[in-house]
Amino acid sequence: MQVPESLPDLYKQRKRWAKGGTEVWLTNGFKVARKPFKNVGLSVMFLDQTLSIIWSFFFFISLIYFCIISFPLLVNGDWNGLFKIMTISMIFLCFEFVAGLIQVLAALVIDHDGDKIKYFIFSPFYLIFYWII
Repeated sequence: MQVPESLPDLYKQRKRWAKGGTEVWLTNGFKVARKPFKNVGLSVMFLDQTLSIIWSFFFFISLIYFCIISFPLLVNGDWNGLFKIMTISMIFLCFEFVAGLIQVLAALVIDHDGDKIKYFIFSPFYLIFYWII
């Protein structure tokens, strides 16, 4: 795999991966869902892809909602209301961060029988600088 050298290349790569993951999910989802214990590895990957798809839609919708709710509060100078919205947003981001840590941990445990678990310490950087993009 070649590492993207620019942000547009990174975006294209992530878009291609998302499209491919969604196509695989649609093609094989019912097969895995009917017999989840037949092949546990596929079931875990199916669950991971499902959570990724849900997360991306939820993130997009919540971002739009946040902007729609925050703009009138900012214009009217309702700092208390804006603070409440920011607090809810931070709680949501913390939930996303914990969910991301669980996904990264699961991937590191599965990959090479846990030999790469030592890289878990770098997962916050991965979540902040790469996953969100």
